[in-house]
Amino acid sequence: MLVSSIKGYFEGRNIILLTGVLADKEYEEMYSLIAPLAKHIVVTKPNSSRGLSAEKLAETIKKSNKNITTESDIKKAYIKALNLTEKDDVLVCAGSLYLIGEIKKTCLGGY
Repeated sequence: MLVSSIKGYFEGRNIILLTGVLADKEYEEMYSLIAPLAKHIVVTKPNSSRGLSAEKLAETIKKSNKNITTESDIKKAYIKALNLTEKDDVLVCAGSLYLIGEIKKTCLGGY
């Protein structure tokens, strides 16, 4: 669903992906599909005991995209992703709902 949405809505635009996932999910297949779409990927760890480390996820993603930055702190990861985003680029935050909730709370003021 996310892959088709990115292709449908943002075709021709650079994608910066901010992501993190839980270790008990089938993340290898997911990232083999989405990672090639991104210009750069910022990897972090969701605030959950089940969160996969940023370093381990980065190793998986490197099979499909070498342009990766890791940052264990979610707020710092969000700032890094914003700094990588240029005019007309799209910042996509995807992965664990724990990650998205933390981005909403700490980076977007709860919106």
